[in-house]
Amino acid sequence: MIKFSIKLLIARLKWFLVMTIALGITLAFITSLITSSEAIKTSLKNKAYKNYGEHSGLLIGIKESKSLLNNNNFDAGEYQLIDTLKISEDLSATIGWMNIDAFKIGHINLIKGKFPTNENEVAIESFYLEKLDPTWKLGDTKKLLINNNVTQVKLVGIIENYSAKWSVPYNIEKGVNDFPNILVANKDNSLTSNFLIKFNKDPKENEEEMLKLLEIYNDQGIINEKLFYKGLNQYDNITNLTFFFQIITLIVASFCFWSLFYYFNFFQLQKDALFKAAGSVSVK
Repeated sequence: MIKFSIKLLIARLKWFLVMTIALGITLAFITSLITSSEAIKTSLKNKAYKNYGEHSGLLIGIKESKSLLNNNNFDAGEYQLIDTLKISEDLSATIGWMNIDAFKIGHINLIKGKFPTNENEVAIESFYLEKLDPTWKLGDTKKLLINNNVTQVKLVGIIENYSAKWSVPYNIEKGVNDFPNILVANKDNSLTSNFLIKFNKDPKENEEEMLKLLEIYNDQGIINEKLFYKGLNQYDNITNLTFFFQIITLIVASFCFWSLFYYFNFFQLQKDALFKAAGSVSVK
């Protein structure tokens, strides 16, 4: 009887270990699903932001100051277009400036050098620099026609190509509603302003908030279509797939635990029958 009781206790311990391991595997699998999903979504967002900027959209040509915009529930980076420079018969570059917030929101990176901070300093997108003068080196000066004045400027930075990848208005016009290809130091002398607008919610909510903002400003701007419909078009699918697999995992785990408890009770009843046959009371 004592040996049988010890065997029963060992059997119960084994069942306990099996259920603990099963529970651990279930929790580990669900945790890995969540972790993997978040890692994939983070990677997707970073890649999309690098290609299309993190801004939810643009406000173009509005009579509003950055300080007033910053009182709202979004971040704003300002940029201005001041002129165009004809490089060839079929290519012109837009001259303008951006503030530090616009660089951050747009994820605009330098290949070499720095962004212009002083008068007559310029930083140029690499594509336009190649077309303008491929021999122009950092620190060298060159004369450019800016606002009908021949100005000697110093090249201080080479910027990764960004403007060709970004969302632009359907009626795009160089120097009017595009982005700066040749960046100069900040010159805040315009009656109207352009802004990169960044909301800090989930992509779907950011898109909805940007559409509401455009309604307030009479559609003076656009949403970042390439970001939402190209860069982040799989974002919600990843979330939905993760949720689906979590539900499947819980269903399978529930069935497994039900089976374990069923067989545990079945074998327990068998052992109780053996104890009764040996003259013992039922063991609970």
